[in-house]
Amino acid sequence: MKLNHHALTAVSAVVLLTMGLFADATADPLPRGVTIGEFQWSGTGCPSTGREVRLRLGSEEGYLAVLFPDTFRVEVGAGIRADRKNCLIILNLNFPWGYQYSLSSLRQFGALNLRGGVNGRINEYYTFQGQSIRATASEEWMRPISLPPESLLFTGQFDPLVWSPCDAVSPLQLNIVAALNNFDDGPNRAGSIQAVQSIYNVGWRRCGTR
Repeated sequence: MKLNHHALTAVSAVVLLTMGLFADATADPLPRGVTIGEFQWSGTGCPSTGREVRLRLGSEEGYLAVLFPDTFRVEVGAGIRADRKNCLIILNLNFPWGYQYSLSSLRQFGALNLRGGVNGRINEYYTFQGQSIRATASEEWMRPISLPPESLLFTGQFDPLVWSPCDAVSPLQLNIVAALNNFDDGPNRAGSIQAVQSIYNVGWRRCGTR
């Protein structure tokens, strides 16, 4: 499995370095100087060469955004019963000691086109390296639907809420999976999902608080 590595200084990575408090966060002061450190990606939905996964830290809303190139697309049709792709991103956030963070919810943008008996699903997972608990958010479509590029495909809440550890530096592991299944033998059976961008709400709290 090939891993693609990037540091904060990479020209191709568009990173906004300001961070704000979002509605779900606690009343604790937001840590200053939060930045994106090294990150890497792998998977059939990620680019192999030439094109980049891009990461952004938001400003006022307190979000992390992941932008995908056009490689993250699944399709089924005549002779193709199923298709599945994923993109696993491993990244470090740099922030002051004494804080921890979580991803509470997400918004997934892209394009969706399902016809006939084609079902589609997007699953998103995250955890922190060394932890056994994994947070999950997902959406499934089981009827014909058509949404143009850049549409809001779904919003979701991660369950359970998983926090970064306080006693160690632990990379965030974020896995996005898109899948289609074709259950129809009719002439109009076809489907596609194009993942364009995932935006995650980031919450902060001081270590030792609940």
